[in-house]
Amino acid sequence: MSFKQDIFTMNHPQMNIRFTYPILIFFLIILSCSLEEIGANKKTDAQHLVNSDHHYLFTGRILGAIANGSSSRMQNYTFHNVEATKIIYKTKTIDQVDVFASGIILIPKTTGTPIVVSYQHQGDLIKKRTAPSLSKMGANELSHAAIIASTGFIVLVPDYLGYGDSKHKNHSFEHKASLAQNGLDFIKASKEYLNIKKIKTDNKISLVGYSEGALASLAMHQLIEKNEEILINKSIAGEGLFLKNIWVKDLLLNNQDHGDLKYFLKLVESYKLIYPKLSNSWNYYLTDVYSDIMNSGIQIDSLEFKSINSESVFNIDFINGVLSGKDVDFIEALAFNEIDSWETKSSVTLFYNKNNQINFLNQAKSFKKSFEEFDTPIKLKINEESLYENPVLPFILKAIEELHY
Repeated sequence: MSFKQDIFTMNHPQMNIRFTYPILIFFLIILSCSLEEIGANKKTDAQHLVNSDHHYLFTGRILGAIANGSSSRMQNYTFHNVEATKIIYKTKTIDQVDVFASGIILIPKTTGTPIVVSYQHQGDLIKKRTAPSLSKMGANELSHAAIIASTGFIVLVPDYLGYGDSKHKNHSFEHKASLAQNGLDFIKASKEYLNIKKIKTDNKISLVGYSEGALASLAMHQLIEKNEEILINKSIAGEGLFLKNIWVKDLLLNNQDHGDLKYFLKLVESYKLIYPKLSNSWNYYLTDVYSDIMNSGIQIDSLEFKSINSESVFNIDFINGVLSGKDVDFIEALAFNEIDSWETKSSVTLFYNKNNQINFLNQAKSFKKSFEEFDTPIKLKINEESLYENPVLPFILKAIEELHY
């Protein structure tokens, strides 16, 4: 597949308008106020930060009520007001084209020197208007991150590419390298913003992510330790697909439930766009019925997969090719986007929900076992309080306990 290059242009039409002196002064004052952050960036030679703007003020009392309503253990924490600021930053697409992306930085109204937490949300969003930078108080990812911030952390919440200010791009779903790089670029832009504002932070950063965000967090952990001087405090990951080949084979062999099938179909759709060798027609991957559905342009989230097995959705030749190892290109793409075990002194905690599918837990156990050759402090914890219908908030509360530990 070929990607079109981003071109950012600004038209400047000729004007023949005469201002009186007072009006001109007023205009300049307004202009200087609106460009205050950009001017500050220029002075400090910011490499990633483009602009910033006030987004929202979260009330600690409300955030605390949400947390305490879900877990009595949250009564051990004080919940502060949280200032949300939208950040526009520079990053790159998969094919290394410059693009402007967005995210939110959450700063609690506390004293002291807080640790920074980078929160990677659960990923592919059904509606683009639910991106973190477009959200405020409510049942959404930004409010989840604000609950973490309210307990005393500065929390960074990047929009993935394809959302917020980069909504004109495809989201590179379950693509390890781009998720890690975009998240790292947002960390750098946020640090520039904090320096401009003279906000002191601890020199370490923790990484938290759920579902696709779990993959992004651990991919960022690896990338940062390999190439950056940023110190990782700890990583907390929930329900991530770290060993994709194990998960895919379990799904195709054991006909897992409709949620797994839908997630896998999104993964196939993403990799078809990313990898030229996988840009086959839908007939290669799907049965005639579902290839016709996908060719019609229907959104995957609108599909119903209840009481349907994998052979009803995916082409039997494709299934056999993956299970036998003959579909080398697809298997290599899965392997390229897995998290390999590595040696790190920073703690890694995996959270899996008690009420979720057994194959997720099995692959988490396999992932933990892959670290046995290294002296890496990796833990696997089962979230007994999780609800299948709403697993994110219980994970957030567990993450808060782990962050304060």
